[in-house]
Amino acid sequence: MTSATILVAEDEPGVRELIVEILNMAGYTVLVAGDGDEALRILAERNGQIDLLLTDIRMPGLSGLDLADEAVLGKPWCRVLYLTGYPDDLARMADPRLYGKLMWKPFQAAQLLEGVANALA
Repeated sequence: MTSATILVAEDEPGVRELIVEILNMAGYTVLVAGDGDEALRILAERNGQIDLLLTDIRMPGLSGLDLADEAVLGKPWCRVLYLTGYPDDLARMADPRLYGKLMWKPFQAAQLLEGVANALA
């Protein structure tokens, strides 16, 4: 059982619920945000008590990239795992703002857990 706290920022309810269920079953403490602005509020409230930000790259409003910019501002230890279902996001891996790893959707539970473990390592 792990003690890591993960903030999930995903705008698609079905995907978000699946991620939360998988992470909860694995023993993670999971905080949930339906968009980037909500995730920023949670980050501010938790003030450094989040081990991993798991965020969709493409969300309406504040994107996952912009969210990660805010999350790591002054916190270079912040770990980020990006999710995407768009092949053209591969080009974004060269973006200097990418502070973490990229994982493709759709995924299976084992793939998500492996990606999270690698991002936390």
